[in-house]
Amino acid sequence: MKIDRLSHCQLCEYREEDYDLHDDIKTYGDMLSVLGLLSENSRRDFTSMVLRDIDRRSDYKAIRDTFMEWCESPFSSSGSARRLRLHRNSLQYRLKKIRALTGKDPWKFKDAFDLWVAFSLKDMENLKS
Repeated sequence: MKIDRLSHCQLCEYREEDYDLHDDIKTYGDMLSVLGLLSENSRRDFTSMVLRDIDRRSDYKAIRDTFMEWCESPFSSSGSARRLRLHRNSLQYRLKKIRALTGKDPWKFKDAFDLWVAFSLKDMENLKS
């Protein structure tokens, strides 16, 4: 069964009896738990589709950290730049680089959500390694 709200991401196969999405997703941790229910192939396919092999780049950690801090800030250039110890223009450059490499625009919510899910799934995969 597909999860209607996330089907645009082509990611979510789950058994309804395993997780009641209407009652159980209340926190960031709950969302990560739902992502953990995905099959390994679904996680890998989605991550590959969104990240387009940027995880193989030597600057992957900087790209990932920049984006995740951007989300945590929330979407504040000055706050993110300060916490990353970057000039604001350097942060903007990195976000534009993410857009160029992935085709996903960090300034658009749906694209940012896809990126957040992909980076989170990649983090899960790296924890298992």
